[in-house]
Amino acid sequence: MPAIVHVAATACHRLENPEMTIRLEIRGEYIQLDQLLKTTGLCHSGGFAHAEIEAGQVRVDGAVENRKRAKLRPGQKVEYGDEVIELLPEKKS
Repeated sequence: MPAIVHVAATACHRLENPEMTIRLEIRGEYIQLDQLLKTTGLCHSGGFAHAEIEAGQVRVDGAVENRKRAKLRPGQKVEYGDEVIELLPEKKS
């Protein structure tokens, strides 16, 4: 099972629509969409994450994603509300 390595948020200033960009390093090949929303703290529970995904509130690479357990890989971007999550590969030391 994939695991989360590191989460960092940086402010991205826009005059009309301020948003946060969350850069998430993942260990392994992928992370599931519902786990991503919980891990980043954007959804307080798996049930809430599932409801938001089903309602079409989540976009992956610009397209609405309705699969709760969609496998997301480094290089992809997820949008939820005013938040943007960039998935990064784990940094090798």
